[in-house]
Amino acid sequence: MDGSKGSIYVPDASGVCMRACVHAQLCLRWLSSMPSFYDTYLHLPALTRTCLCVSCGQLCPRWLKFVKGVVDSEDLPLNVGREILQKSSVLRVVSRRIVKKCLDMFSDLKEKGGEDWDTFQKNFGKYLKVGVVEDNDNRQDIGEYICFQSTAHPSNLMTLTDYVARMKEGQECIYFVSGEGRAQCEMAPALEKVKSNDFEVIFCTEPLDELCMMELKEIEGKEIVDLSKDSVKGIDDNEDKKKEKEEAQTDFAKTCSFLVQAIGDKKISKAEVSTSLSDSPAVLAQAEYGMSPQMQKYMKARAVAMGDDMDFGGPVGQASVLQVCVCVCVTSLGNNVHTGPLCCR
Repeated sequence: MDGSKGSIYVPDASGVCMRACVHAQLCLRWLSSMPSFYDTYLHLPALTRTCLCVSCGQLCPRWLKFVKGVVDSEDLPLNVGREILQKSSVLRVVSRRIVKKCLDMFSDLKEKGGEDWDTFQKNFGKYLKVGVVEDNDNRQDIGEYICFQSTAHPSNLMTLTDYVARMKEGQECIYFVSGEGRAQCEMAPALEKVKSNDFEVIFCTEPLDELCMMELKEIEGKEIVDLSKDSVKGIDDNEDKKKEKEEAQTDFAKTCSFLVQAIGDKKISKAEVSTSLSDSPAVLAQAEYGMSPQMQKYMKARAVAMGDDMDFGGPVGQASVLQVCVCVCVTSLGNNVHTGPLCCR
């Protein structure tokens, strides 16, 4: 028994069992099981009072649906109707204690690491990300246990707290890019924005990943920033870069205007010069409150699945910002388009 957290773990081939007794405004005895215990018979002492529920959302939030268990409390008023019981303040206290105990268990699994933690993330990592999106009260606590891939390792998963611990001196923010897989993320031109600084970048390979980043906003005081935005905090707000970009924008003003006319203002909202790109000739960036192409695809698929006739030429299909590398040769546009100095590679 771990006296500090009141829990004991009994590992088997693929799961962990936790037994806990919580003393608060009520006495709660709880036996929960994960992941292989779905099919394990749990032998309990004889119960004097029983309330059977197929599903009780007030007792356990939706994102913890993978946790199976029995709650025994002497304070629940079982001599009333089920509808009245579900509105009981005692039930809300029980729910908060269950969530807290689950978070304690996740913390112990993370500290232990190894195969148990990897198996847990593989099987139930998505549920934690749902919790980040849905659970306003425990969002920051849950955010410490969600895992992502990153540029730091080709296959291993890491948490946001691991990322913060590895941040380089002078790095202000946590950076991420989104894509349909690791390969697509690795090819993203947006990675060039932090290439010179050698900052680690998180890969959001599923729509749920990006939703988590949008809801979390920060971890341990470090802001989470999308590299696909037209202005990246900690990179583009540097005074030297601002001055360099303003000068380049003035020199290439006619070129940018021509690009908007040639491509069309329905596809790009504007064209501008980027001083952060190094190898790619251009990149499509999103406005500060715009959605990434990955998120737009997700929203469109969700709307179609729900039978919604959403107009995707509107907010979901937002026009992007075309950012052009200042070091790209664009002489093919003609001398009548560009009149300022031109830097060619």
